[in-house]
Amino acid sequence: MCTHARKWHLILLGGVMLLVAGISSHSAADQTVAIGGKVTATIVDQLTLEPVDVPGHVCVLTKDEGANASTGISTFMDGAVVSNTAFADLINGSGEMYGYLTHTLNNESVSIRWEAQQTMTGMTGATPGLTFDGTFSFVSGTGRSEDIEGGGTFTGEYISKTVWISDWEGEYTVTMAK
Repeated sequence: MCTHARKWHLILLGGVMLLVAGISSHSAADQTVAIGGKVTATIVDQLTLEPVDVPGHVCVLTKDEGANASTGISTFMDGAVVSNTAFADLINGSGEMYGYLTHTLNNESVSIRWEAQQTMTGMTGATPGLTFDGTFSFVSGTGRSEDIEGGGTFTGEYISKTVWISDWEGEYTVTMAK
């Protein structure tokens, strides 16, 4: 009888330990991580169309390539190759922009959808005074980032006619398989 009670006690204790382990692994797997970085990219292809509605109105489609450097506590996508596809609807250099940017590192990728406001502040020599700020959200990932969720904010500027830099920060959560 004592042996039978001991077996049930061990089974119950084992079940509690598995439950605690499952809860612990679930909360650790779903932990939100703060991230930040700096993207430097160059326009590699551009199409500019001029609607005839108002003077100075242009619609611009660009393809940009560059690199990401992590600046946060986490080394999220540090050294990743960046590919950006953007559309801008501008009047005299200012207006709305949106697009999709993908970070790729070691056969893993993370894609975001972003939207921003661009402001033309004038020219400094041959460099346009273009700044932008906006928000982003994760839309997909591969590998360990397959179930990525989250987003953040960014600011940036053009440092030449074809090169831009952007500082970004945010957070993400990835649900790991249990």
